[in-house]
Amino acid sequence: MIKFASASAAESAFYSAFEQADLPRMMEIWARNDNVVCIHPGAPRMEGVAQVRESWMELFRDPPILKFSLLDVRVTKTEGLAIHQVREEIEIDGQYISMMLSTNVYERGVDSNWYMTSRHSSPEPDDYLMDDEEFSPEDDDDHNLAKEAVVLH
Repeated sequence: MIKFASASAAESAFYSAFEQADLPRMMEIWARNDNVVCIHPGAPRMEGVAQVRESWMELFRDPPILKFSLLDVRVTKTEGLAIHQVREEIEIDGQYISMMLSTNVYERGVDSNWYMTSRHSSPEPDDYLMDDEEFSPEDDDDHNLAKEAVVLH
């Protein structure tokens, strides 16, 4: 049975499960192998299904009612792998509380469903939105790096 026919369908289910603090639904989205990795903001890396499940169980123990709005979604995709880089605007009870930068990685399973295999989330720095006049390429130590994205297969 196809539950998540696309990485986008899995991502939609992920945020729905997160907002509802629904652990069984959350774990349906994660791949069932020990290669999964989840890094919550300010927390150590959780590796494998058992640690990932425990981390979500802890988060959902006494959860606030969250609402996510995804901004600046960037997707890199191959036939069996999708990487979603997003800015998450998070609200509690209609009140904006924070902006997070997150990378969600999905892989197509042998059953043709898409599953989350990795998530890394961290707070967006306060100085992310600077005035254009405050920055010039000469100020950037990495300004000589290539401007192209590289996708490894």
